[in-house]
Formats: sequence, C-alpha cells, structure tokens
Amino acid sequence: RFPAPFISADRTLPPITAKPLRERFADVIPGTEGAPTVLFFTGCGLNYMYPESGEALIKALQFLGVTILIPAEQACCGLPAVSAGATDTVERLAAINLEMFKKYRYDTIVIACASCHSGLGQIYPGMVDGEGDYQKKIRDIFVYLVEQGLPEKLEQLPKTEKRVKVTYHDPCHLRNHGITKEPRAILKALPQVDYVEMAGPGSCCGLGGTYSVYHYDTSKKIGAKKATLIEKTGAELVATDCPGCIMQLQDSINHSGGKQRALHILDLLAEALP
Repeated sequence: RFPAPFISADRTLPPITAKPLRERFADVIPGTEGAPTVLFFTGCGLNYMYPESGEALIKALQFLGVTILIPAEQACCGLPAVSAGATDTVERLAAINLEMFKKYRYDTIVIACASCHSGLGQIYPGMVDGEGDYQKKIRDIFVYLVEQGLPEKLEQLPKTEKRVKVTYHDPCHLRNHGITKEPRAILKALPQVDYVEMAGPGSCCGLGGTYSVYHYDTSKKIGAKKATLIEKTGAELVATDCPGCIMQLQDSINHSGGKQRALHILDLLAEALP
C-alpha cells in the first residue's frame, strides 16, 4: 500500500514475508469442548510483516483453550484508504469484512493492531446502517486476555533468573480508546520481564499512517523525541501493541543510534507460555 518511490532510502522497514500469516493456519483451530470461539482479525501488519507476532497470538489463545477462527477472506480494515481519501476502496473493503463477520459464529473478535481496532470500531458504523452488532464483540487482544484472567495465570509461572528490562509505548489509536492498563498488566505479569515505565509513554511515535511516508522529515523529528525517552529508561526492549508503531519505533531508534529493539508484546508473551 505504500508508494515505494516516495519511501526514503534510509528508512528501516520490516521484510515482507514470503508466507503470510493467514496461509500458515487453517481457517479453524479447534479448542477444548465447550470453549468460546474467537475470530482473529489479523490485519495487514501481522499478516504480511510480523507474522511471528500473529503466531504468538494464536499460541496465547490456544493456551486458553478457545476455538480460533482465522477467515482467509478477511481484507484490510480500510484505515489507510481512509487516510488517502479513497472512499470507494474503503466501502469495498468494508463490504468484504462485514460479510465475513455475518458469515461466522463467534463470541469475540480479537485484534492485535491499534489501527485496525480503530478502523473497525470507528469507520464502518458510519458507513452501513444495521451492521453494528459485531462492534460489541471487538476486543483488543490484551483486553481480552485480561478478561480471561491471563495475568493471574502468568503470575503463577516461576520467575526467570535473568530478566530483560522492557518499557511500553502507548499507540495513539489505543490510548484514544482508553486502552492503557491491559497491555501493561500482561507485561508486568511476564516472568522474564523487568518492567519500567518511560516518561511520556503516550506521546506519538511519529508514524501517523501514511503521514510518515509523505512527511518523513517531520515524522523522524517526532520519532527522535520518542527514541530519547526510550533510551532514558535503560530498557533493552520497547514493546507495543501496533505493527505500525513497531516499524516507526525501530526506525527512530536506529536513526538515533540506539540499541533497543521494538517488538509486539505478543512476542514476549509467547516466550513465557509453556
């Protein structure tokens, strides 16, 4: 979706996987008998750039024993098209996803991308009348995991001798929905993590979707401020809940000469689960 000629040559970008996430799994992964059914809306970031984080989400859901639906026909949430003013594209993508939501039976829709969470929750209701029932079932993955009591289960695991210092960046699209406590609850419960809060955790990383493509110089300046805040924590890792933020954070850290690695909380969670 990014116009390659406009991407700066010195920008750090994740590789596009040869085998997208949705091609790695069947549409249905059975859970334990009588368990809830969860539909996993993968989004584009996890599907094409960070499939290992998507695999980590599936591992977490399997740990809970739920049945997992990963419909192959799901499409982009449409948020990038909204940013570009491509109304026809948004409507086409929304029609595909709304039809998918009606086709399957499930208890919850989980999302591990702050932008997709915002896209599904804010764009579609204003476009199509009578299609809002699915909204009540949407959960950010960490909200869902906290609701299922995962932090308490994690705290029963033995602490590791060598722990890694981790800080957390609040994606704008989650912070604006009031989702801030749940990701931290998971991080703080991980047996291998020594959690440290950064100053200004909710300050924007500078991505802003396609804004960072067309205004990269400004985006870098915003990102540099974030990289400084991360550096001051002494953390080795900065975790977040948005593939776009991961990409921007790593790029900003690299330009600032930092050594920290940006990653999804799910990656750390998968390490801890048996």
